Amino acid sequence: MNVRSQLAPLSRLREHMQVSRANSAYTPLEDEPARDEVGDLSQTFDTLMRERRAAQERVKLSERFLRDVTDNLPAVVAYFDSNQRCLFANKAGLRMQGRTQADIGRMTMRESLPDAVYRQLAPQVAKALQGTPTRTEGTYDRKGKEGFFECHLLPDVRDDGVVGYYVMTFDITERKHAEMRSADSERRLRGLTDNVPALLTELDLDERVVFCNGRYLAWLGIEPASMMNRHIRETVGEAHYEVRKPLLARAFAGEVVSFEQTAQLLIGERTLQTTYLPHRDAEGSVVGLYVLSHDVTDLKQKQRQLDVLAREDALTGLPNRRSFEEHAREAMARSRRSGKPVCLLFLDIDYFKSINDSLGHAAGDAVLREFGRRLKESVRETDMPARYAGDEFVILLEGVNGLAEAGIVAEKVLAAMRPAFHLSSRTLQATASIGVAIAEEDEDLPSLFMRADAALYAAKKEGKNRFMMAEPRTRASDSAPWSRQEPSSA
Repeated sequence: MNVRSQLAPLSRLREHMQVSRANSAYTPLEDEPARDEVGDLSQTFDTLMRERRAAQERVKLSERFLRDVTDNLPAVVAYFDSNQRCLFANKAGLRMQGRTQADIGRMTMRESLPDAVYRQLAPQVAKALQGTPTRTEGTYDRKGKEGFFECHLLPDVRDDGVVGYYVMTFDITERKHAEMRSADSERRLRGLTDNVPALLTELDLDERVVFCNGRYLAWLGIEPASMMNRHIRETVGEAHYEVRKPLLARAFAGEVVSFEQTAQLLIGERTLQTTYLPHRDAEGSVVGLYVLSHDVTDLKQKQRQLDVLAREDALTGLPNRRSFEEHAREAMARSRRSGKPVCLLFLDIDYFKSINDSLGHAAGDAVLREFGRRLKESVRETDMPARYAGDEFVILLEGVNGLAEAGIVAEKVLAAMRPAFHLSSRTLQATASIGVAIAEEDEDLPSLFMRADAALYAAKKEGKNRFMMAEPRTRASDSAPWSRQEPSSA
């Protein structure tokens, strides 16, 4: 028997007693209990009524608390029975379609949602009614613009099966827009890095590849996706990794490391300059490495060409003064170790100033080019001829056996210049004067030049078109210090 059926006779009794007292004439009922029993029943009735009211108040408080919580959530919260009839909805849910609390229990899910939204959720509702929790994302009209939502449906499973489902829906428009902006930014970054003329790689602390650009496909024929999450050892090979291992250790310790390597690309063998850049977090700790590999093959080629130009005379193709002096110092160092002397021939073209003045600089350049060509053909491959300055030329001979052998070379040079020089407009004679000096023990290059220059001056004084041997060092020491700044003008 429920509480209500227990209280019914007590309620009738209480009403009878109240009426009797009001008429001041008490007439007991035939089956009326004694006064003590009536008092006990009345107290029981009052107790049960208080408990009922307390229970109802607790339910109201619980419902009020639940509604306060759900109404303040940044989400739509609702409950639907197995017929998709709404039995609960918070303020956000009611506001969606302009509903009120009075609509609870009278509207279905289809009626409470825009058609486009319901169509997106209908498959998920079917799953929830089968007992499967679901989560889905969808779109809705947000004041004429596209909005995004995330919906969770949880089945309400009782002993007799699924009796309904709970719905919680979040507006994720801002998050989706942020994700789309991030995805768009990543696409732009990917497009940028894929078109950078370099291999770009990022490694984590475990030396695994977490990013690589599209140049791997263009240069090496390797799909970037195939390298992801693989150890760098797998991508470069065991032997190559062992060479790089100490460099990687230095980079992970915080050092920027650069080196050059030769790599076989799809277009052939190329020189790559690779740099390891430590990737640091906000606290400054190294959390990975950025690896950049640039193709510097063309740059290296240009550098070699520039180096050649820096050491080669542009007009004659012979080594220039800088190159000659570097070579001469190295040759003299070798001479001191081997005990075999070096010999310097210092020469210039006789009457070159007159050729320039009378025929012009074009004719003078033609004479210089032809002079340099004949000079190179007059010496051995181990000897070094060079254009020193203006119309001054030098030849360095290594391992000569005395003045006689040096004189033979000088005679060959003079003989090479005797044939006429054929220019575009005329033919002329161009002779040379030569000073020859053999390096003495512990003699330095300036001293050797000074003695050869003095011998050249003596040859010109004797009538030109000849060579003269330099005085020994002991007799040449009284001469002015060696300092040839200007080319000879005679």
